[in-house]
Amino acid sequence: MEQNKQIEVVNIGNVEVENLDLGYIDKEMVLIDNMKDVPELDQTKINFYVFGLCVKGKIIFKLNGQPIIANASELFICPPKMIYDDPMVSPDFECKTICVSDRLLRNLLAGKAEIINREVYLRHKY
Repeated sequence: MEQNKQIEVVNIGNVEVENLDLGYIDKEMVLIDNMKDVPELDQTKINFYVFGLCVKGKIIFKLNGQPIIANASELFICPPKMIYDDPMVSPDFECKTICVSDRLLRNLLAGKAEIINREVYLRHKY
């Protein structure tokens, strides 16, 4: 029987940036130009949006226990306050990633956040 693991919480201000090809970083946004591997986060609550474009290869992980699979040329979205777990990538994996705080995204969308919320809901529901 597996023991309950403690859930680590990651905020945009404490994103591990070592070994990442960063394009930009501040308190509200992190741009990763070329992610070739994913951090081995185990049961981690991510408190920001992650938009990833899988350029090559494949990534598989779980969000709140639901498997997420993205192949080359596919976009994946991780909304905030979800539990990220069990990441696996193919040897040829490459990804462009934007991590954005909830506050910044709401300011950028200026009241249009419902569009993203609906898209994320539909993707996870169907």
